[in-house]
Amino acid sequence: MDEIEWNNVSEGSLESLERVVLSGSTARRQHGLHELNEKLSGSQISQDLFRPIVKLLFRTYPVYIDRASRQAAQKCLGSLFRIPTANPDLQYFIQELKKECSKSTIAATNAFVLAEWCSLLLQQLSGMPDSAESILEILSADAKVVEICLRAKTKGSVKHSAVIVTRRALRAVIAPEGKGEEILRDLIPLLTSDTLSGPRNAPFLGIVAGVSDRISNRKPILEDLKVDILQYYAKEIIGSRTVLPAHIVGGLRDFFTSFVTSEDLHIHVWPSLEKAILRAPEIVLGGLIPSLVSSIPSEVDLSESFYTRFCKPLLTNIKTTNATIRNGAVRSFEILVSRCKAEKWLLKVVEEVVAPLKTQKITNAEQRGLQAQVLSAIPSSTTVSQLVLGGLAAVVSREASEAALEIEIKSFCRHLAFLIRTGAPIGKDILAATAKGCSEKRIIFRKLWLVNVGELLWDTDDEHLFGSSLTTDFLRPVVSRLQESFDDIAANPLPSVQSGTITIASVVAALSSRLENKKDDDGSPLLAYDDIIQQALSVSPKPSFLLNPKVYAKLTSSEDLLWKTRALSTVSRSKAFQVGDPAAREAWAQAFIYVICSSTTPPKVREHGVRALKQCYCGNPALIGITVITALWGWLRALDITNKDSASFSAGSGNEKLHLVIKAINFLPSERKPGHIISKEILSSQLIELLVLCRPQLIPGTQWIDVVLKNGIDPGELVRERYKECLSQILRAIDDPIRNEVTHGKAAAWDAAADLAFVAPDTMIPCLIKQLYDDLNPKRVLRFDATDIAIARTPEGTTFVDVLNTKSRPVIGKGKDSDTLKWEEELRAQVAQKRGQQEKKLTPDEQAKVNAQLAKEAQIRKDVQKEEEIIKRGAGIVESLARGPPTDVEAWINPAVRCLADLAEVGAGALVGDAVSSAYVACSNRISSRLALMRPFVGIATLRSFGTTYLEPALEDEPLGELVARILYRLRLGSEQRPFDVATLSYVLPLIFIILKNDGIEETQDSKGEQVLLALEFLSFHTNSFSDNRLPRINTLRILISSMQRYTQHYKIIRDILFDLCRCMTQNIEPEELEVILKASIVPEISVRTSVLQAILAEMDLTDLDFSEYIWLGCHDHVAENSETAEAIWEQNALDVDENSANFLIKYLDSKDSQLRGAAARALAHACEVSPAVFADILIKLQSKYREEVKPRAPEKDAYGMPKKADGQDKWEPRSGIALAFGAMAKGFQEDQIVGLLQFLIDEGPLTDKNAF
Repeated sequence: MDEIEWNNVSEGSLESLERVVLSGSTARRQHGLHELNEKLSGSQISQDLFRPIVKLLFRTYPVYIDRASRQAAQKCLGSLFRIPTANPDLQYFIQELKKECSKSTIAATNAFVLAEWCSLLLQQLSGMPDSAESILEILSADAKVVEICLRAKTKGSVKHSAVIVTRRALRAVIAPEGKGEEILRDLIPLLTSDTLSGPRNAPFLGIVAGVSDRISNRKPILEDLKVDILQYYAKEIIGSRTVLPAHIVGGLRDFFTSFVTSEDLHIHVWPSLEKAILRAPEIVLGGLIPSLVSSIPSEVDLSESFYTRFCKPLLTNIKTTNATIRNGAVRSFEILVSRCKAEKWLLKVVEEVVAPLKTQKITNAEQRGLQAQVLSAIPSSTTVSQLVLGGLAAVVSREASEAALEIEIKSFCRHLAFLIRTGAPIGKDILAATAKGCSEKRIIFRKLWLVNVGELLWDTDDEHLFGSSLTTDFLRPVVSRLQESFDDIAANPLPSVQSGTITIASVVAALSSRLENKKDDDGSPLLAYDDIIQQALSVSPKPSFLLNPKVYAKLTSSEDLLWKTRALSTVSRSKAFQVGDPAAREAWAQAFIYVICSSTTPPKVREHGVRALKQCYCGNPALIGITVITALWGWLRALDITNKDSASFSAGSGNEKLHLVIKAINFLPSERKPGHIISKEILSSQLIELLVLCRPQLIPGTQWIDVVLKNGIDPGELVRERYKECLSQILRAIDDPIRNEVTHGKAAAWDAAADLAFVAPDTMIPCLIKQLYDDLNPKRVLRFDATDIAIARTPEGTTFVDVLNTKSRPVIGKGKDSDTLKWEEELRAQVAQKRGQQEKKLTPDEQAKVNAQLAKEAQIRKDVQKEEEIIKRGAGIVESLARGPPTDVEAWINPAVRCLADLAEVGAGALVGDAVSSAYVACSNRISSRLALMRPFVGIATLRSFGTTYLEPALEDEPLGELVARILYRLRLGSEQRPFDVATLSYVLPLIFIILKNDGIEETQDSKGEQVLLALEFLSFHTNSFSDNRLPRINTLRILISSMQRYTQHYKIIRDILFDLCRCMTQNIEPEELEVILKASIVPEISVRTSVLQAILAEMDLTDLDFSEYIWLGCHDHVAENSETAEAIWEQNALDVDENSANFLIKYLDSKDSQLRGAAARALAHACEVSPAVFADILIKLQSKYREEVKPRAPEKDAYGMPKKADGQDKWEPRSGIALAFGAMAKGFQEDQIVGLLQFLIDEGPLTDKNAF
C-alpha cells in the first residue's frame, strides 16, 4: 500500500496525498483519510495547506461510492473547520458548496453527499458565534439538493436518508434559544420568496414544518409564519402552469397536518384551488387534490366547502371527453367527498349526482358509469344511503350498458349493505329492484346482479343478514335465483365459461355454508346445501365446474378467481370433502394450486389464494396437508409428461410459484391464530412427506431444512425420531408410480438423503450405508447376461429373440467392429422400411410362440429395469453425499467407494451407463485439497483400470499407465510430507489394490515395477491410519499378503508394512480381520509364514481365543523357526487344545500344499495325543472321508439340466492327507484299532482287490 509522504506534504506538495485520497482502492483511501484526520486533529498541518486540502476533499464527493470513505472525508472536514484559524477556508467551502448545490443536473447519490455535507456544516456552525448568515446560505443550498434526492427515481433508502440527515441538521440550528428563533424567522421568507427555485423548495419547507412541530418552543413561531407558506403554496403549487411531480405536490404534508385549520383553507387555499380547477383542471385534478386532502387533519370537515365550491365543477369535468381530466375529476371527487361529514351537505351532493342519472340527461354509458362510481365514495348514513338507493333503483332497471350497469350495481350494493348492517328500513322498491335484477333474462346482466349481491351476502355477518325480516323479501328471491342458475351451470359448465356466468356457480358454492340449515318462513331450506357440495366435488363421469381444469383455466378476471378461491375454501369444510373420494380432494388441491400459481392470476388474488389455503390448512392440517402434497406431486408429474388437459399445463408457470403453496401449509408458530395448535405428530408427518418435495430442482426457492426450522422443529431431532419414515421417502422415488415419472424426482430424493446425513449423521449415515450395500450389490448386475440387457433396451412389444427364426439377433458388444455392425443393422432396418414389407400373417402356433416370447422378454425387461433403477439409486445417493452439504465423510466414503468399485469391476456400466462412474468420480470432491486438480483423476484412473468407464472420451485421452504413474508420484511425495486423511486414503486404496493385484497398470518395459514400489511406499506412510476400523483393513491385509507371496523382491518393505498394520490394528481388530492374518500363517510360502508368525508374536494379542487351528498348525510346521515362533505364540497367549480341536484340522488334509497336509497330519495326531478320547472318533471320520473321496463323482449339471464339462484330473491330495494322518497317528493305535485299520485298508482302502471274485 502506497504511503503518504508527509514530509513533502508539509513542504506544500500534495501529490502523494492526492494520489491516496483519490485512489480507487477503498481500503487505501480510508487509511489515508484516517491519517489526514489525525494530522488535522493534532494541528500538525500548517494553515497554508488548509485551502488546498479543502479543494482536494471537495473533489471526492462525486468519486466516493462507499459509505465508509464518505464518512472519513466528513471527519476530515469537521476536524479542519474546528481549527479557529480555518474560518476563511470554511467560508470558501460554503461558497463552493452553494455553487455545486445550485446545479440541477446532479446525480441523486451525489446530491445526497452534498446534503450530508450541508448537515455537517450546519451542526458545526450551530455552535459558532455570528454564523446566522452562513447557516441561511447553507440551508438555502440544502433545500435544492434535498429536492434532487427526493426527485430521483432511486431506491427509497436514499430518499429516506436525505430526510433524516436534513431533520438532524435543522434541529441543530433552530432548536437553540435566541439564535434558533432568528434563523427560523429568516428561513421561511427566504425559501418562500426564492423565485429561482419556486416550487422546488416545498419539500424542504415541509421538513422544516415537521421539525418545528416537534420542538415545543418553535411551533408558535411557525404558526406566525404559516401565512407566508400558505401564500407560497397557493402561488407556486396550486398556481403552477405545469404538472408538478408528486414529491413537490406532497412536500408540505407535515405543514398541513400540523398547522393548517379549516379557516386557513377557506381563506388561502380553496379560492385558489377553485380557480385552478376552472383554469387548468388537467394540472390540479391529476394529483394535487388527492395529495392535499390526504394531508389535511382528519378533524376538518370539508362538507360545506366541497358542495359549495367543488361539487359542480368536478361533476362537469367528469363529463369531459379528456380521459386524463375525467379520471382526475373522479379521483378528486371521491377523496374530497370521503372527508365530508355533515349529512345536510351530503344529501345535496347525492342529489347533484343522482339527478342527471334519473332524468337520463347523460347519454354516454361510460359517463353514466363514472357518475355512479362516485356514489360509492359518498359516506354512508341511513338517509344518504336510502336516497342513493332510491335514485339508483330507477336507473339500474333501465340501464342497457353492461359496463355502466356493473358500476351502478356496485354502488347500489354498497349502500344496500350499509342499510342491512345498521338494520335501517329498506324500501320495497329497492328490494323489488334487487329481485328483478337477479331474475334478469339477459344472462350477462343477471350474472352482474347475482355476483354483486353475492359479494354483499359474503361481506355481511350472520347476525345482520339473518337477524332481521330480510329473509322473505330479500334472501328468498335472491337465493332462489342463485340456486336456479347454479343448477343450470353445474349440469353443463363449459357453455357457461363462454358466456361468463360460470362465476355464479362459484358464488353459490362459496355461500353454501353460510346458508346451510337456513330456512324460509314456511320452514323449507333456502338452499340445497348437500346437493351443491356433491355437485361441486364431483369428479366422475366428468369433473365438476369447480374441479375441471378446462373450466377454471379460462378464468382471467380477479373477480372470477376470487370467487373460485372462496368456493374452494368453503367446500373444504364440508363433510363430503373430508370423507369423500380422495381423487376429488386431489382435484380440489390442483385447482387451489392453479389459482395461486397461474401466470394469469393477478398478484392480489394470488396473495388472497395463499391466505385462503393457509386458513383451510389451519382448519384441518392433517387432511389438507397430505392432500396438497399429493397434488403437488401430481402437478409436477403432469408437467413432465406434458399432460395438456392438466391444471399444471394450463397454468403456464411450470413450477416457478409452487413455493407459495409450500408457504401456505408451513408457517411460523407466531403466524398461527391464538389458541390454534397443530400437534407435533401431524406436523412431523407432513414435514417428512415434504422431505423430497422441498428441493430447488422440484420447487424453486424451497429448502427442506428451512421449511422444518420455519415450523419451529429441529430437523436433527425430527430425523432421529423418525428415521425409518425419512428413509422410506427416499425409496419412494422409484417405488411410487407418480414420483417415478417426475423427471427430477429421483435427483431430489438423492439430495434429500444427503440432507438427512447432514442433520442427523449418527443416525442416518449407518442407515444409508446399509441401503448402499443393498442397492450397490454386484449380484444385481451378475444375474443378467448381455442378452438380458439387450432385451431391456428393446422397445416394448418387440421381441429381441426371433423365436420364428433359427438365428437370433446378435448381441452387438463394444468391440472394434461394434460401430460397423450397428450401422449395418440400422441400414437393413431402413431398407426394409422403404420397401414397405408387410408383416407376415402368423399361424396360431407361431402367434402363441411370439406371445410367449413377448411375455418372457417383458418380464426380463421389467427385472432389468428394476435392478437398473435400484443401482442408480445407490449411485445417486453417493453422488449427492459427495456433492451435497458437509457430512462426516470418513463415515461413509469407504463403503461407498468399495461398493462402486465392485460394481465397476463387474461391468455395471453396461446396465446403468455412467451412473456408477459419475458417482465414483464425484467422491473425489470430498478428498484432500492437497491433491488439487489431481483429485478427480484418481477416480478416473481407478475406473479405467477396471475397463470401460462410460465417461466422456476426453477424460481417457492420456495413456493410463502414464496417468497412474503421475498420480502415484503425487501421492508418494504428498505422503512423505504428511499422511493423507482417512477419506483420501479410502478413495485411493482401490487404485493401490489394483496395482498390487495386477503387477502395475499398462507400464512400459522401462518402468516395469515402478508402480508396485510406489504403491507399497504409499501404504508404508499410512499404516498408522489403519487404527481406524472404517478403512478397508481386510482387503488391505489380503492384498498385502498376496503381494508378499508375489513380490519377493519387495519382501522387506511389505514385511515392515505388515508389522505396522498389526500393531495399529491390534487395539480394535475385528474377528474377520484376525482370521485373515492367522490364515496367512499357513500359506505355502515359507517367508510369508515366517513374517506373519513373527508379526503375530510381536504385535497381536490372541488371549481372547481358546484355540487357534492356524497357530496349532504353525506349531507343526516343518520349518523349525516357524514352529518355534508358533509355539511361542501358543504359550504367550495361553492357548489350549480341547476335544473339539481335532475336528477343525481335518479339512486341511485336502490342501494342495504338501507342507500344509503334513503339518495338518502332525497337528491332528498331536491333538489326539492331548485328548486321547477323540482318537477313535477321528479315526472313524478319516475312514468315512476316504470312502467319500474314492466314490465316483456324479456329473454336475447347469441351470438347463445339461451336464457340465468334468475335470478329469485325479484329486489325490485328500487321500494323501488321510494317509499322512494315519501315519502320524500310528503311536496312538490300540491293538484292536490296528486290526480294524488294516481290515479297512484291505477291504475298502488302497489295498483292496477290485478284481476279486
